[in-house]
Amino acid sequence: MQTFKLRFPSSRIAELAEQQVNEMNSATFNKEDYIANEIKRFVNKNTYLTRGDFLKVCNWKSPRPRRHFEKNDADMIKEVSQIALTTKSDRLRAEIWRTLHGVSWPMASVFLHWFHHDRYPIIDFRALWSLSHESTNYNFDLWLEYTEFCRKLADKSKVDMRTLDRALWQYSKVNQK
Repeated sequence: MQTFKLRFPSSRIAELAEQQVNEMNSATFNKEDYIANEIKRFVNKNTYLTRGDFLKVCNWKSPRPRRHFEKNDADMIKEVSQIALTTKSDRLRAEIWRTLHGVSWPMASVFLHWFHHDRYPIIDFRALWSLSHESTNYNFDLWLEYTEFCRKLADKSKVDMRTLDRALWQYSKVNQK
């Protein structure tokens, strides 16, 4: 069992999230806005991701491994995303994304964060550090405990998951050495 402890007062979540938004360059903001509106609308209607949208989301999170993401064909992306977005199993929701080339735990969590009707945080080293957890040894148990902790923290703090995610990322960016 992991132990998570917020490194800053929860009363600062909204402030830190706003700080992160204000520091975004326009290209990043435009990509995030496109994901939150256009791609999410398509996914909500069709319950799958197109290859083009898959690549846009991957590029938003981490553009460096693009050559790995591009190895995935449209049919595989469609099938994987349909399974992930319709199954009732948390394990399958998370693990199925990782069958795609280049998709690690952080990237899998991005797809759940943006497109699943249940609330999921994005797991990465910055967010974990902001919760006093510095391991990057990602696995299902860590991801599930992190997800449950973040849901409770968001509820207690009366913020949505996107706001919490931004705050965790921003705090680490400013304070992690």
